[in-house]
Amino acid sequence: RRVKPHPTAESVVQGRDMIDARIKHDIFLRTSFYHYSMNTLRCKALFRGRRLRYNKEDLKHNGGADMPICQTITDEHIPDGAFAENAELTCVALPYARSIGGGAFARCPNLTRVIFSESLRVICEDAFFGCENLREIELPSGVVTIGERAFSKTGLLAVCLPQSVKICGNSCFEDCKALASVFLPERLSMLGASAFSGCKSLQKIALPEIASVRDGCFAGCAFSRVDLPDTVSYIGRDAFSGCKSLRVARLRAGDIRLRGTAFDN
Repeated sequence: RRVKPHPTAESVVQGRDMIDARIKHDIFLRTSFYHYSMNTLRCKALFRGRRLRYNKEDLKHNGGADMPICQTITDEHIPDGAFAENAELTCVALPYARSIGGGAFARCPNLTRVIFSESLRVICEDAFFGCENLREIELPSGVVTIGERAFSKTGLLAVCLPQSVKICGNSCFEDCKALASVFLPERLSMLGASAFSGCKSLQKIALPEIASVRDGCFAGCAFSRVDLPDTVSYIGRDAFSGCKSLRVARLRAGDIRLRGTAFDN
């Protein structure tokens, strides 16, 4: 008869650590999803907790019939082009990402959901460019910069930028043809050229107190009326060109630099 050896203190600790890690892993996967809502743009149960380390294999989880398999990426900085043109990605959780590099998820044709970290600060140029099935995002409070073309040519239906956003780069939401609703933060200091150019479903927008509407910023939108804040002193070339439904534009009284083709239809 073989006698089982008594567990050592070290083996007991290791066993407890393994159980602890499995429990935390399960909690992480269960709380890393947000409930998709076309109407509210609210993120529920976003993961909050300390960083966990596992095997090198990607963490995947099937959250049910209505949820795609979600891949968890634990990097604090997502490298440039890291997952570009990856047709296998459908859902991505980024619980620790402070920045997302240029073109990191560009042209991922099946990407529908992204769960952002609350510590996210920077989304670099082309980060999600051409993700045609990405229809809704919830950016956390704390994001400061959205780079050029970051969400250009995506399938976004609505955009609600947190009050922390200061800079939206050139063409950041260009050619989002289904985009119908946009909220811009009050303290936005720069809205880049062609930021919403080609957003043909966008019928109205409330602009914060910015100093200028840059070239092509809203070209081709579906506005019928535009009310510009009194802080706007410059309207660039083609800023509202191609807005064929535009009938009324309210500008501030006094001097304002207006390029000749700003409202060219």
